[in-house]
Amino acid sequence: MRVWLELRGYLAGVSGPGGRWGDGEFCQPTATEGPDSLRRQNSLSVEVGAGATVRDLLASLAIRPSEVGLVVVNGRAADPDRQLREGDRILVWPLVVGG
Repeated sequence: MRVWLELRGYLAGVSGPGGRWGDGEFCQPTATEGPDSLRRQNSLSVEVGAGATVRDLLASLAIRPSEVGLVVVNGRAADPDRQLREGDRILVWPLVVGG
């Protein structure tokens, strides 16, 4: 099944399967393929297996849980064990620290 993923902040530059995102891996959604908010370079159309969770998706992208501050699925905060469904829109923000 296919989901839409947008990585925010420094997560947009993480390495994914086969190299860094941007090496032909990015999806360029059209108006019929996804919402306007996904029309950015850090947006991907990702194929996931049936029963995949947010945790599974992040692991497949080599994103460590310690790097993630917030995950939103279809406009609502989601925990790592949330099961994904066809067409879900996932936004991932990094953990932000500072002083």
